[in-house]
Amino acid sequence: IAEANASGEGSADIRPVAAFREKPDAATAEIYATSGRHLWNSGMFFWRVSTFLDGLARAMPDLYEATVRMVERLRTPGASDGGIAEIFEALEDISIDYGLMEKADNVHVLPATFAWDDVGSWDSLARTRRADDRGNVTTGEPILVDAHNCIVYDATDGGTAVAVVGLEDVVVAATPDGLLVCHKDRAQDVKKVVGELRRRNRDGQT
Repeated sequence: IAEANASGEGSADIRPVAAFREKPDAATAEIYATSGRHLWNSGMFFWRVSTFLDGLARAMPDLYEATVRMVERLRTPGASDGGIAEIFEALEDISIDYGLMEKADNVHVLPATFAWDDVGSWDSLARTRRADDRGNVTTGEPILVDAHNCIVYDATDGGTAVAVVGLEDVVVAATPDGLLVCHKDRAQDVKKVVGELRRRNRDGQT
């Protein structure tokens, strides 16, 4: 959410941002939404590379130094991709919203109104794809028996039979690499699973 300077003639004016706040709690978000002084960030950022790197150098120096090192490797003839991956995997797991945007002091916003959906989570499929007569949204060829309002993503290419029986409001995602089962209300918590998988990989667990 960005708190923007309200001055200007119409919604197409570019306005300076007083503060950028990523994922406020529900109570704070409600205040922001009704204040008339805040705008929702759609997650689209535009910048010159030089401006972006200057911002990283000030707010996220470790990421800046790692970026410089990765660029140097890319420009080095015969450099291995493994070296670049090693640098990248050692970076702190933090989004650019928290790491840079909340600290930046040279941000502007262009207010706009358009249809938009954050399709970065499994539950977004229920908003962007047609459901069957029981509210289920499916991909692939899963078998559903007495299932309601479920999201079932079968990407096993027929290698594994995927069936959902007697469940409601769950997400089931099956791929050759893994299986996810969670309540639709907890779809955002998939990132916790990713974090645990990374930790196990670092600790040498299977």
